[in-house]
Amino acid sequence: MATETKHKTTEIRDLSPGEILSEVQYYTVKNVKSNGGVVVVNNQSGSEFGIARSVVEENLYSASQFVHVSKMESIKDLVQEFRKVGDSAFTMSYRRPYEDESLYDLLSLKLASSQADIDLIMLCEEISEGLSDIVTGHLLDFQDVLGRSIIQDLRSEELDNCVIVEHSKIEWFICKNVKYTLE
Repeated sequence: MATETKHKTTEIRDLSPGEILSEVQYYTVKNVKSNGGVVVVNNQSGSEFGIARSVVEENLYSASQFVHVSKMESIKDLVQEFRKVGDSAFTMSYRRPYEDESLYDLLSLKLASSQADIDLIMLCEEISEGLSDIVTGHLLDFQDVLGRSIIQDLRSEELDNCVIVEHSKIEWFICKNVKYTLE
């Protein structure tokens, strides 16, 4: 059985003092040690390791924690702030289209009602708004002309699990300790 060799991104023997290194990593917290001194994480490659509390507190952002709320006047302003997230992890609430199966269930439930005509009008409004959903991820592509963004879902087990979010359907997002929302 052949063992898989990992691709080296840097040759240690070729490094010299003063050389600059960089990385973009997304970690999933697995455990916070009882003394609080170490946070155990997994990276996207599946490696598990500990990060010192001081490093977490001073250098890393949670994708879901916030200490400030910034209320935007319009969806355009909210989207302009979202455009600035860069490589940072974030959590976003948005409205997505119904999937065929969930739409069928919704239609069946509403049409079985005794107020079918009223429910049908409300149902049309509900379908056009979409289903509320939340994604924690990072931005892969901001497509301004198409009015949408492609987001890699960091909670998914599959590395290539992407979500397409229509900019007009963004309800709020949290990034770098700020929750951006509409007034």
